[in-house]
Amino acid sequence: MVVHDDGAGTTTAEIYNSIIYGNTANPGADVTIATTTASSSTEIHYSDIGNVNHRSGTYNSSNLISASPLFLDPANKDFHLGFTSPCIDGGTTAVPDPPGMPATDFEGNPRVLGAAPDIGAYEMPEWDPWVYDENEDGIIQKMEAIHAIQDYFSGKISKMQAIQVVMLYFG
Repeated sequence: MVVHDDGAGTTTAEIYNSIIYGNTANPGADVTIATTTASSSTEIHYSDIGNVNHRSGTYNSSNLISASPLFLDPANKDFHLGFTSPCIDGGTTAVPDPPGMPATDFEGNPRVLGAAPDIGAYEMPEWDPWVYDENEDGIIQKMEAIHAIQDYFSGKISKMQAIQVVMLYFG
């Protein structure tokens, strides 16, 4: 993302609850800010920004993360957050109006499902260890617990979540 003005007017960019990470486009930074008009400003809050190239102009930020958002499968364009993402519950509802914070995420799910909105386009559903009950018999079987452990090692769920599934297996 590049924020820049032509020097003749005012540019104001306000970015909230967004992920701009891993951008490889020119000029190489995830966000480049180059404004020349004194009344121009860029505000980035409660977002995951890989790196900022602040060339010129007013730039204010708060509550930024600069870490991999841990998308589920970005190679296949699945930008849902993994269960261990630092972006979960990292956003804010205090988005200036207009436009304000949307009521739903990109898929139409409620925007806030946890303590705060997630950073990014998709809201992470609340954790339910029974999602590993693949045959829906009300019992976590050995292979279902193994799937949870595999998901932990691939970064899809946290250690605590894997332990919860394994504990259901052992009863």
